[in-house]
Amino acid sequence: MHVMAQSGLRPKTVANLKIKDVEGVLDADTQVPAIVKVRQENTKGKFQGYFSFIGYEAAQALKDYLKTRTAELTPESYVFTKFGHEDKPVSAGVLSHIFGNIVLKLREKGVLNFETKTKKIEGSERSRVSISELRLYGLRKWFRKHAGFAGVDFVNFWMGHSLGVDEHYFTRDPEHHRKIYKEKAMPHLRLETSTPSETDRTIAKQTEVIEELKRELQEAQQRIQQLEKFSATVEFSEMKKQMKESLLELIKEGKLTFGEGVKVKIDGKEVKEN
Repeated sequence: MHVMAQSGLRPKTVANLKIKDVEGVLDADTQVPAIVKVRQENTKGKFQGYFSFIGYEAAQALKDYLKTRTAELTPESYVFTKFGHEDKPVSAGVLSHIFGNIVLKLREKGVLNFETKTKKIEGSERSRVSISELRLYGLRKWFRKHAGFAGVDFVNFWMGHSLGVDEHYFTRDPEHHRKIYKEKAMPHLRLETSTPSETDRTIAKQTEVIEELKRELQEAQQRIQQLEKFSATVEFSEMKKQMKESLLELIKEGKLTFGEGVKVKIDGKEVKEN
């Protein structure tokens, strides 16, 4: 659920993801947003692969899930597998069924509120409850809506849609996409915390400005202290020079004399009366 909501990928695409497709998912410190590669063989109606991203919540949920796996994970291991068969990918239908059970339980607990339809199972007296409003595919629509702040072209690319004639001119630089996703999409794709309001975003920006000003002030204070030390050293050196010149001038003029046995040193050298 986290992966689909924050990547916008199709259920079938998510079901066929391999460990190597999710950037740094086995690393202790996974970079976020993390790139999720969609291989060419895992695309729908496209001749080339593409990529999307997942945020912190999806990356953490995925890492927690992978810790429950018993078989050794390799780059070729599937991310989501069949129960009891970790060498085979789960089907999109199973993912949809699991999602349906989860939202029904949340509805029973009063966490979610939506309508359901009851259908008769053919050849049986039992009925089946089908979800009319909340479906797994709906997470893809949710992504399109909330990631829309990044721009239509970026969202369509991440979702695997064709960009038409503009596709050849559209940048595929992963780092540029990462920056756009992080700044304009990820803040609105939160699942476990609320999406920031305009006030929240303003406060966040002001906080960043204040922190930057604090850093600049601290650096300025350090520079001032260094300049003061340098200035004091220069002033003291200049003062010594002036005193030396004054003493020598007084001695030459005979205005400064020494008693017997009195020694005066300037810069470590004895000054003798002529």
